[in-house]
Amino acid sequence: MIKAIFSKLCPNCGGDISVERLEKGLPCEKCMPKEGDPCKSLKEGTLWEVCQVEKELLEWVEEFRRGVSAEPWDLQRTWAKRVLMGHSFGLLAPTGVGKTSFGLSMVSFLAKKNKRSYVILPTKLLVEQTVRKLKSFGLDEKQILYFGDDTEKEKREKRKRLEEEDFLVLVSTSMFLYKNYESLPKDFAFIFVDDVDSFLKTAKNIDKAL
Repeated sequence: MIKAIFSKLCPNCGGDISVERLEKGLPCEKCMPKEGDPCKSLKEGTLWEVCQVEKELLEWVEEFRRGVSAEPWDLQRTWAKRVLMGHSFGLLAPTGVGKTSFGLSMVSFLAKKNKRSYVILPTKLLVEQTVRKLKSFGLDEKQILYFGDDTEKEKREKRKRLEEEDFLVLVSTSMFLYKNYESLPKDFAFIFVDDVDSFLKTAKNIDKAL
């Protein structure tokens, strides 16, 4: 029997791999000398990265359950996986499918991993409502910085926090982004734009978000 070797088809390192390994769904012998569970054995490579995403996805599902008191839909799981893989994308789904619940659960999940997020909304009223929802996920005042109907004293205090980057979640209107772009941090792990139809009315907002 002739042993077939496929060039540059190892799903983990992109190197050569035998047909036997491919049939078993395993990476090449160089990546994983002993057969077993790739997620437990691999230390680096493409498959290892996939395993890490799957692990984080399970953690996000638990966060979603705690905050929403429901099981995430398959579509929401797909969105979460894309975020965890570092992809930018638009959520095209009807009202009521759970776009906002998905976004806020991801914001909460990342905050608890000490990663910064930015939630952009069309109105100050929605800013206030969103902050209340984020608190229901377990986030507190020290983690959230939001700009709504504030007094002059509150504005000064919040501006100081913004300058010092003393927050994990920033919540504001799209107009705030437009007017304060230069003052905002640029190292957000996740930017969630809710009600994107309103956001798209100002083309420069898109450039600033990207």
